[in-house]
Formats: sequence, C-alpha cells, structure tokens
Amino acid sequence: MAKVLLALIAVCFVPAISGSRIVGEPYIVKGSVYCDTCRCGYETDATKYMAGATVRIECRNRDTAQVTYRSQEAITDSKGSYTIKVYGDRGDDYCDVVLVRSSDPLCSTPNMGRDRARVILTDNNGMTSYVRHANNMGFLAATPLSNCGKILMKHKTPTILHNCSSGVLLLESHWVLSRLFETADTQGVEARVRDVYSLQI
Repeated sequence: MAKVLLALIAVCFVPAISGSRIVGEPYIVKGSVYCDTCRCGYETDATKYMAGATVRIECRNRDTAQVTYRSQEAITDSKGSYTIKVYGDRGDDYCDVVLVRSSDPLCSTPNMGRDRARVILTDNNGMTSYVRHANNMGFLAATPLSNCGKILMKHKTPTILHNCSSGVLLLESHWVLSRLFETADTQGVEARVRDVYSLQI
C-alpha cells in the first residue's frame, strides 16, 4: 500500500517540479539592442542590431522607487543579443533592463520609450520558466539613412516619418500623401516624401 501511495505522489508532483525554476538557480534575461537607422522610434527593415552595446538590469521598490538591485553590466554579441543572470527572487520590486551605453558614436541617443524593457523576476506570478525575454531596446542614429523614405513607404499601416530633432509627420497611405501634396496621383510622391523627411519643421 505504501509503495502505491509513493507512486501516486511521484506521478502528481514530479511534472510540477520539472516545470518550475529550481531554488537557487538564476533567472536568465535575454534581449537585443538595435540602432534605429531611420529614427522612426521602432524597428524597420533598415534596423541594424548593435554589437558591443552595454546594458544592465535595475530593480526598484514599488512604493519608494528606490533602487534595490543593479546587475552586472552585459555586452551584446555580434547579433546584438545579450544574456543577464539574476540570482534571487525580486518579489514586488519592478525591474527593467536599461541601456547603459552605445558602441557606435553615430548611433548613441537612447530612443525614449525603447531605452528600457520591463522584466518579471519573481516566481509569484505563475511563470514557471526561469528564462525571461525582454523587449528589444534601441538607440537613434544621428542622421537617418538616405533611403529611409523609400523603406517607410513600404508600410501599409499608419507610418510615422520622424526627424526627431525637429518634429513628426504622420502619413497613413499613398492616398493621404497625395492629399498632403495636393496631387491626384502618387507619381513622384516618394521623392517628395524624402524631401519632406529631411526638412527642419
């Protein structure tokens, strides 16, 4: 009878244990850093993933916003990817991967809103995996590529053309572009978008 009970316990609890993070094992945080070569504020076909960028994790007390933890700095690999190990459950603290510095002097301005990525570093939220994937973070290029207008015109959904030092244009489609330039057709619009893209607003 005792052997039967032990067998039942093993059947019930071993799957749960095997899917959980082992106490003492670190959380593994993974993510990537990129250079926004078109200064769009998001990843595009022209985005370049940045090797040698530096990131770290910071956790803060949810009530006081005081820093409670800083990880060692991590450097992105040749594909722009990083891995950070964090030992210990951070409980109710909120934790972010943050950009520390760029490896490219021509792409070194942190993209506001993409300069940090929230990660959950506790076992008290139902997550069983010890691997946590952070959203990608990015720096803005000092000067957008010359073909950014063409790249952004490929988007069929609402597209934002940025010149972050001067302003933003919201252009939804070729039809909207035609209305913007007061023309009945879209011929030549792409070249004119490129001109507008470089204007100081």
